[in-house]
Amino acid sequence: MARASRSSCTRSSRPDSILDIEVVTATIPGADPKLRNEEIAFSCHLDHQRPGANDNASGCVTILEVARTLQKLINEGKLARPARTLRFIWPPEIEGTLTLLNAKPELAQRIKAVVHMDMVGGGPVTKAVFHVTRGPMSLPSFVHDVAWAFGEFVNEQSYNFAAGLPAAYPLVAPGGGKEPLLRAGHRVHDGQRPRCVSGQLVQNSRDLFE
Repeated sequence: MARASRSSCTRSSRPDSILDIEVVTATIPGADPKLRNEEIAFSCHLDHQRPGANDNASGCVTILEVARTLQKLINEGKLARPARTLRFIWPPEIEGTLTLLNAKPELAQRIKAVVHMDMVGGGPVTKAVFHVTRGPMSLPSFVHDVAWAFGEFVNEQSYNFAAGLPAAYPLVAPGGGKEPLLRAGHRVHDGQRPRCVSGQLVQNSRDLFE
């Protein structure tokens, strides 16, 4: 990537408790002089009490591969550099993001939208359900409307397929089920959150890479 940095941040939840956290971020600088100071962020979380392959090594490697692929295509001249800067963030879960934004409040001003990748490695074996989750109504963003329109389209196509109606792009379960598989929900942060949810994979340190 063109630019990468490691931020050392300090958070204190109690007067006698100080926690030092290092947060790695990287950017692909934007090309538009008027918009390059605005950022689109891709985030994940590195750890929690019981980290595993899906929760959330999958999200971490996904945004790393997105960053690597985009930068490669830009370098090869196959993809135009984005107008806004793209920022990729690998923090510890919850505390890492809070600490980073408290230590560097200018990031909160520059970031205009967030795609948070959390548990995106599910598949037919785990029978995980794919969720696209929006932020709260108190933090409005056009990004939520885009995701909602995407979800409605997928559900409509899947319903039509199940009902025997024309459907060019249905989601069909590997086991043969025809019910719509995309669910919509709300989160307390301002960002889109795609994830594959399965009870076998949430905070499970025995979920290993194969």
